[in-house]
Amino acid sequence: MEKYEPTREELAEKITDLEERLFEAEQIHRAIRNGEVDALVMREAGEEHVYTLKGADYGYRMLVESMNEGALILAPDDSIYYCNHCMGEMLGLPINRIIGSSLASYFDGGKREEATELIRESRSCGKARAEFQIRRADGKTLPVNISLSCVSIEKFDTLCAIVTDLTTQKRTEQELRDLTDKLMRSNVDLEDFAFVASHDLQEPLRKIQAFADMLARNSAGVLDETAKDYLKRMQNGAARMRRLLSDLLALSRVSRSEPFEVLNLKESIDEAIDTLTLQIAKTEGKVEISDLPAIEAVPSQMRQLFQNLISNALKFRGDKAPCVRIYSQPADPGCCSICVEDNGIGFDETYLEVIFRPFQRLHGRSEYEGTGMGLAICKKIVERHNGSISAKSKPGEGATFFVILPINQGGQC
Repeated sequence: MEKYEPTREELAEKITDLEERLFEAEQIHRAIRNGEVDALVMREAGEEHVYTLKGADYGYRMLVESMNEGALILAPDDSIYYCNHCMGEMLGLPINRIIGSSLASYFDGGKREEATELIRESRSCGKARAEFQIRRADGKTLPVNISLSCVSIEKFDTLCAIVTDLTTQKRTEQELRDLTDKLMRSNVDLEDFAFVASHDLQEPLRKIQAFADMLARNSAGVLDETAKDYLKRMQNGAARMRRLLSDLLALSRVSRSEPFEVLNLKESIDEAIDTLTLQIAKTEGKVEISDLPAIEAVPSQMRQLFQNLISNALKFRGDKAPCVRIYSQPADPGCCSICVEDNGIGFDETYLEVIFRPFQRLHGRSEYEGTGMGLAICKKIVERHNGSISAKSKPGEGATFFVILPINQGGQC
């Protein structure tokens, strides 16, 4: 069966018909835009339906009237010629008293010029937005956000304004500020208490330990084995309490204001290694350091951070000599990522959150000495610098701690 091919005359007739229909559509579109058409007849499912433009306008009016925001339309002379009911409730006035008035008249005298300038800006730029206090009919003020947009209605450039009541938002913001201030004061009080308590308790503890040492030294010959055991336990308990108080004091000092300065992280790590010289020699360990960036930080706290991480790696070692590698890796712009990797006993990542809490230990004191405060201090130091710390590990396969810090303070990583 041969395919039907239209003749040239039939194609010309179809083209002419399409041109006429396109011209008719353009004329209808122009008439609608110029307000020359009051209704449209649309054919749907074989039936004709009439849609009046007045009906469409009514739908828009219902939408604006049901809004929870105030709505205004300003004439070219800035007088109000449309106002919805919500705006009337905001101002505490009937709509017929608002129509014809000036928007600027609802602002305090000192702010009327700013309101007038906002209107000028919206006419020149097409839109503008600002927060103001408007005055109600009862004399009370209302915080609002005013958004103005320039539109053409009936060949005139008018302004449409959406006015949002910010009373609830401002009240919530103030409550949040009050709670934040209260929390900050509470934190400062707790830090002061921890500082004073840990500092003041050191003195009586020193006396207990000193007299226990004197008793052990001067009365060793007259004490039986049971008394010697009690005395040794008392000395060990006093020594452990001193370490706990010392770590608590270090934790409380982290949040105290110390100046930030630009420092090379390698220098801070070198200082930490100097402090750990005896522990490194005792464990036959080694610390390898790659190139590290300079950042804005508190020198003493950076030294403490890496001292704690290196000390942990030396303490939780396996059968072989401990090896600690410290290096940087790519990070987000404005941040640096420092890795502290060891070949120690590792840990189960199930306890990842636990190890950064104060006084938390994964091993008994008989296995590994310490107070369980080292990583808690690290976490607080990193947070004080607007950074983060995490780790990955498997039992028997070592651990790697990741410290992410902003290069310049004011940022957050």
